[in-house]
Amino acid sequence: MSQRRKISWSNLPEELLSLIAHRLETRLDILHFRAVCKEWRNSVSLSLLSNNNILSTVLPHKLTTSNPPLLRRGAYRRMEEFPENLIDDSLILSASSIFLIKPTFNNSELPPWLITVEEMNSGKFVVRKPLSRSAVRKMPEYFPKMLDLSDFDVEEMGRVYSLRYDVKPYHLFEVQHKVLLLGDFDRKIRVSIDDYTAVVLYDSGVLAAINLKNKVEKEAYLNGRKFDDIVVFEGTIYTIDRYGRLYLMDNSGDKLKMVAVVDEVLHLGTERKGRIFEWCGELYLVRKCLVSRPSLTRHSKCVRVYKLNREKNTWDELDSIGDDRILFVTPGCCFFARAADFPGWKGNRIVLDGRLSFPSHSDTHSFEHDWGFFELISGREFEEKMSLKIFHFEECVFETVETNPDYSVVFWPPPKWISANTRSLERLKSEEKAQNEQTKAKIVAESGGSEKLFRNQSPIIIDIDSFPDIIPEASENVSALGTFQGVTVCAKLVPVLDKIWKKYGNVIQGHAVSSNSLLTWALESLAKMVMILQTNTSESLSDSQAAFLRTTLKDLRHFHVQLDWLVPFLDAVLVPENT
Repeated sequence: MSQRRKISWSNLPEELLSLIAHRLETRLDILHFRAVCKEWRNSVSLSLLSNNNILSTVLPHKLTTSNPPLLRRGAYRRMEEFPENLIDDSLILSASSIFLIKPTFNNSELPPWLITVEEMNSGKFVVRKPLSRSAVRKMPEYFPKMLDLSDFDVEEMGRVYSLRYDVKPYHLFEVQHKVLLLGDFDRKIRVSIDDYTAVVLYDSGVLAAINLKNKVEKEAYLNGRKFDDIVVFEGTIYTIDRYGRLYLMDNSGDKLKMVAVVDEVLHLGTERKGRIFEWCGELYLVRKCLVSRPSLTRHSKCVRVYKLNREKNTWDELDSIGDDRILFVTPGCCFFARAADFPGWKGNRIVLDGRLSFPSHSDTHSFEHDWGFFELISGREFEEKMSLKIFHFEECVFETVETNPDYSVVFWPPPKWISANTRSLERLKSEEKAQNEQTKAKIVAESGGSEKLFRNQSPIIIDIDSFPDIIPEASENVSALGTFQGVTVCAKLVPVLDKIWKKYGNVIQGHAVSSNSLLTWALESLAKMVMILQTNTSESLSDSQAAFLRTTLKDLRHFHVQLDWLVPFLDAVLVPENT
């Protein structure tokens, strides 16, 4: 028997490597591909990185047609807001990504940051409300103008496509609509938007496929049935109806054909839409339902998870999703995450938005609050609008994220270690000439801030490095720098730190800070806390200042900064339950 000839990955034909590279969806994928080895790097032209698009090589894309098939004038209530002469040519197809960002320095107690961003304009990111489609207009005051994430672990957890109005980009085409892209490349080396078909699930449950080259739309007709959700599984579109029946979409003919895969009806006693998603080659169904309990006089809410049994063509209900996994159910996608990535969390939990993750069948416009901006003014306002909940799978109970700080800190506000690792403008300029490969990305403050250009020294994550484009109002001048205890800090904070050291000694002695940039943040944050306490009383302290004091105190304690001397001053201005 002859042995199979082994071929090294580095010796794959250059033509094959080029073909693979041109099929990669994002600039990050291309950079990862080039980082595998020298041979792979040399096989991919740098021209692939010349596109300003970050999340997709073909998006954002403007749908230009005099007879837009997507615009159904009777499908929703907000059409009267848009003038007739602007409707015909006003849809933007964009991509959003959910990123999990973790610090790489050695501190397992620090939580990650789960953030959603959307690229509505090429190279420009908009930060979204956590696990939502609403934009964050104003970032916290401490959030930096520039970020360098080259020292962070960045993982894309989910991808969502949306339709928005070009004339009013912060308004969704429809509140609950969902878009998927199917490519028909036919052995093409270079792929364009014309090679894709957009499969759109409307709020009303109507399913259609739109050829993005000729704008021809085909609808799915199945005895009047409406659909809840769609997903790409093994290169094919699958959909479910409100009873949990699963169908495969055949787009090969003049009309869309729906082929039944699971014809079993799930009677769950709920008017909420179900969600389907693919993970590691398996297809899952998630439903919010009502269950009866002997201890209760009425039904209680519950979340059930099913996995497709491909041999029997049935849904198998799961009694657990695993002690090492957490399921996130968002309005646009679902995904599993490792419980180990979330300090203080336990596995076998489901994270969902109580108002958006499982929309109602009866009222497709019951979530109109998600059209507008999400604007951070205080932590309390954020909690009222976010409505994120944690479902304990084994106990069948819900709790809100604000009941446990380990939950809420993952979503908002942005962690302090993000700004701690931000490079100064001078350092960025000095490193520009030393970079062999540079990719520019524009960051623009959608609320009127100035435009900045970023160049990342690490080509592996250069497209991720530039995502925070919602920039707060100008704060300190980054050029006014000084030195304290051998650490570079803002010059105007040095006198404050001098007074602290003279009165209380070296309060960072024995600290657990592993980088100079993080130590800079710790010293500056400590000085800012003292300045707030010196100029405010319990009556004059604002909500944002109180939130800054609480979160910074917790973060500094993580790094073993000596703060016993500061606690009495905090007690004097913070109400007891917030101290």
